Order: sequence, then C-alpha cells, then structure tokens
Amino acid sequence: MTETGVVTRPREQRRQRTEQLIREAALRLISERGRTGWSLREVARSVNYSPAAIYDYFPSKEELLRSLAREGGRRLSDRLGAVPAGLPPRQRIVELGLACIDFALTNPVAFELIFDEHGGGSRPLEGEVPEGPAYLLLVDAVEAGLAAKALVAPPGQGRDSIAYGLWALVHGAAMLQLTRLAGRHANFTKVHRHSIETFLAGLSSPRA
Repeated sequence: MTETGVVTRPREQRRQRTEQLIREAALRLISERGRTGWSLREVARSVNYSPAAIYDYFPSKEELLRSLAREGGRRLSDRLGAVPAGLPPRQRIVELGLACIDFALTNPVAFELIFDEHGGGSRPLEGEVPEGPAYLLLVDAVEAGLAAKALVAPPGQGRDSIAYGLWALVHGAAMLQLTRLAGRHANFTKVHRHSIETFLAGLSSPRA
C-alpha cells in the first residue's frame, strides 16, 4: 500500500523496487564520475540488467536524471518537514535553513540534481516559488512569522521576497560548503545559524 492508501500490486511493487535500485546505482556512478562520466549501460551492468531492459524503466539518461531530481526533492521536503511546526516562527525558520544545509552536505549529488532540474528561466519573486514543496515549507514559515509579528516585511517586500532571500542565503552556504570550503574544519553550523539569525534580525522592526 502506498502513502496515499492505494493498494500497490505485486508487479508494480517489483517495478518500483527495480526503479529504486537503478536510481541508487546511478547516484553512485554520478558521485564517483560526475554528471557526464557515466552511461545507462554502466547503470544496467551494476544492477545486472541488460542495456535493453533498463530502457523499459528509464527511456533516456535525461529521464533518469529527472527521476533522481524528483526523488531528491521529496527527500529534502521530508527532511524539512521533520522540523517541528510548533517552534516559535523565527526559530523554526532557522531550523529549516540548517536542515536544508545538512541535507545538502549529506546528500550532495541529490542536492545538485534538485537544483539542476529546477533551473532555467526567469521568474518573478512575488506570486511564484522558485522550487518545490521544500521551498513552500519555508514560505509558510515566513508567512507564519509575519502573521505573528515576529517578522516585519520591509516596504515594497512581502512573504515571497523574504523567503527567496532566505533560500538564497541557505543555498549559497550549502554550495560553498560543497565546493570551495569542502574539507575545511570549522564550526560551520554555528556560522550558518548566526547568518540566518542576522538576516532575520533585519526583519524585526518597521522600516522608515
């Protein structure tokens, strides 16, 4: 039975297990060789499938990458969803940001694929979200903070622009950790917490 309560037939269950094995094999190869240094043939070999058989599950390398991005997005949403909703608004926003960075550091390939999948095109800040359900959790947390007067929007800005700024801060911190600062030893969690709290401190009082 699925999370939605729909009964899954044995054949479909087998297919889902095989798709998951394929995704896991692809993630390992991407982690070892990068985004372009692998092939569907190598994935098929690693799960003991013929190259022809794997196309029944993923017709192309691009479709497999999209599937990995969607799965990564669900896992990121689950990680952020585990942050208690009952925390005070500002504290919850901080914990959501730290949870996102932690996910990136423990799942670097999945994190990169999530944003590659969503990249491209220009979008307005107000009225549209740049990511998926994980971003919506942050938007909702900001909205709760504004409603509780724990946050005050600057003139001309609103929920979406504040959430976007927080998302950019968190994403930038995560990418720095994964690239230029990889392997550096420091209390980055403390730095990240302070950075998010400093951002929120700028939203604590009305602007002239």
